[in-house]
Amino acid sequence: MSRHFSHFFATTFSRSREDSVLTDSQYSEVICGLEGRGLDVLWSNVKFAIDKDKLDYQEHLDLFVYCLESLMRAGRLKLAKNGVFLTGDINHQIEQFRSAFPSSGTAEADALEVGDLGAGIWFFSESCPAGAVWVLRNDAGVEWLEWT
Repeated sequence: MSRHFSHFFATTFSRSREDSVLTDSQYSEVICGLEGRGLDVLWSNVKFAIDKDKLDYQEHLDLFVYCLESLMRAGRLKLAKNGVFLTGDINHQIEQFRSAFPSSGTAEADALEVGDLGAGIWFFSESCPAGAVWVLRNDAGVEWLEWT
C-alpha cells in the first residue's frame, strides 16, 4: 500500500461513530493492504479482522457490504464489470451487488468461505456484478484508476 493511501485512511477517512458497525481498529485492519487488490481480498480481510469463528455468513456479508460502501462513499473505489462502470448512485450499485451475492447454504456461498481452496472465486465469476476499480492519487495529487 502506498504511504499516501495509508495516510489518507489514517487521517482523513471519517465515518459517523453512530453508524459504524466496526471499531476504527477493525476497519483499519480490513482496509489495510487493499489498494489495487480485488474484492476477494476485501471479503477475506473482513473475516480475519473480526474473529472469523464469530461471524456467520450473513454477518460477514453485511460487514463486507458496509466496507465496500464506505470505500465508495469516500471516493476511493468504484465498481465495474468488463471495463464498464456500474450505473446508478452508490445505493443502487450496492443493492445490485448485495442482491447478486450467493444465498447462504449454497455451494456458491460455501466456496466463498475463507480457508477453502476456492475462497473468493465467486468475485471473478459471471455471477458477480462487478470488480473493484481503485481511485488512487500520488503525492502530487495526480489521480488514476487501478482496475482489478
